[in-house]
Amino acid sequence: MDAKREFIFLFRIGNLYDVVFCSQVVAQIITNCERKKNGSTGEKMRFKHISDVSPFLEIDPHWDYDTVDTYGRPVNVESVDANFAKFERRTFNTHLPFELTPVSSV
Repeated sequence: MDAKREFIFLFRIGNLYDVVFCSQVVAQIITNCERKKNGSTGEKMRFKHISDVSPFLEIDPHWDYDTVDTYGRPVNVESVDANFAKFERRTFNTHLPFELTPVSSV
């Protein structure tokens, strides 16, 4: 991915179905209803599961706790980073309240 970094955080406003619906809307916007092509590879932006486009922030399998960044935070597993590159966006879905979401250090 290039130097531009965009973060989209989905916040739980109502119930679980609101989060799933919002995630699906964001995924369809990012992929242009799965018709958009990646600018680098030309590959169509198709996904099998919503977490391919917008993984849950607080789910352990999305993080590599054995590798940390310069701030001591765990980094994304390779599959999450690969999807971020494929969809040309870094998006996360979360059930955390706004006050507990991480702030970008970039």
